Amino acid sequence: HRLDAAGPESVRDSIYCTPENLALKPKIDELRRQTGASVTQVLLNFFYTRDFPVVPLVFSSNIEHLKDAMMAPEMQKGRDVYDEMGV
Repeated sequence: HRLDAAGPESVRDSIYCTPENLALKPKIDELRRQTGASVTQVLLNFFYTRDFPVVPLVFSSNIEHLKDAMMAPEMQKGRDVYDEMGV
């Protein structure tokens, strides 16, 4: 992901570059360290733990990115993990 690869300047103009989202980065990084999961897997797994039905639509021209996203449900982390992180 761009923030990891190129730093904060690379995402400054993104609508998702908010103080709240930037504050979540260390928490997401910690979960990644604990699980060995990618950013994509952690974020998709978050949606799978919500109380509402969700079917994330993942598109990529890169097959490796699609394979990575398809591994998200296998994280098997529950909502409590994200609640403890304050997400």
